[in-house]
Amino acid sequence: MPITALLDADLFPKTVTHKLEIVPHSGWWANTRLTLGVWTPVRRSLSGKSQEESDAIYNDLRQVAGLTKNGCVDAYESDETFFESLYLKPPGLRGTPFEMFRGVERKRVRSPLRRTYLIESSFSDEDAKFLQKQHKDRWNQLLENIQHPRFLKMKKRTGGHHLADLYHVWTAEENSLDCFITLDTTFLNAVTLWKPKPLDTPVRILTPRQFLQWISATRRA
Repeated sequence: MPITALLDADLFPKTVTHKLEIVPHSGWWANTRLTLGVWTPVRRSLSGKSQEESDAIYNDLRQVAGLTKNGCVDAYESDETFFESLYLKPPGLRGTPFEMFRGVERKRVRSPLRRTYLIESSFSDEDAKFLQKQHKDRWNQLLENIQHPRFLKMKKRTGGHHLADLYHVWTAEENSLDCFITLDTTFLNAVTLWKPKPLDTPVRILTPRQFLQWISATRRA
């Protein structure tokens, strides 16, 4: 059986390894040597990361994508992770061979609370910028007002912080998924370290690197 994993929205802006930059290229035309600026794919460095750190993240995500493509992992998104992704600045060169998750099927799971979304065909990046703060404020207010016993217990563990990510974990629980994969190490540390104890959940909360290490250890067992 494939391993099932809910993918955090923060993964997808980091799944494109290159960006376009104008790079000088020299050549001969007749008897004259010319240097022209040409749009060229160059290695992309992630914000706040060195190129080495960025390449390590790319390598991990490439392996996760490969496991999904060969059927070892079923990747999922929820209504909320999908909606969050609309507000994230998409990298260029999506849909090209530089996008590691190109062609990866993401199945949909239902969130514990039902919400209705209406996305018009005219929705644009400008609309996303305008609506981002408005939606975030409303969503945070909704999260703070959830009175379900399970979510209240999860909120107590983090002191009321990281509510959106806790909701994703709750979604994974409700759909009996194995893992929640995220690059948000602040959230991961908040729920996995003994302060005073890890979050009590059957869902493994892992970075892509930890996810790969877990799969490797599972195969050896």
